[in-house]
Amino acid sequence: MDKLSVQEIYKVLKEGGTSKPSFKEEDLKEFTTERKPSAIFVPSSMELQFSKLPKEVRDHYQAYGEQYYNRTIDSINETIDRRAKELLSAVKSGLSCNDLDDDEKVILRNQYGKEWFRLAGLEQEE
Repeated sequence: MDKLSVQEIYKVLKEGGTSKPSFKEEDLKEFTTERKPSAIFVPSSMELQFSKLPKEVRDHYQAYGEQYYNRTIDSINETIDRRAKELLSAVKSGLSCNDLDDDEKVILRNQYGKEWFRLAGLEQEE
């Protein structure tokens, strides 16, 4: 059996023909869908071009990326912390738990635990 490329398999399936590409389980074992952890969102073509850059430039980009990532994560955490405090304050001020949407309840549970409503002086999550 001749091995078909992914593009050839896609073409056969896209054309909606009555035949389907034939392959055996052994053929599929040769392929992997794993990616390197360092390249979760980076296409291999980008990695190749990045590897061709001078070491000083690569180091500069890597350092910048690490700093940017940390600033972004810190910003997200601060936003979630602030939002959790606002939501808890609103519930303490009389907002019903039933008026919170699911995302807001998740924020409160993640920030303060499963019994977050006790912090607002409530007996149960209504």
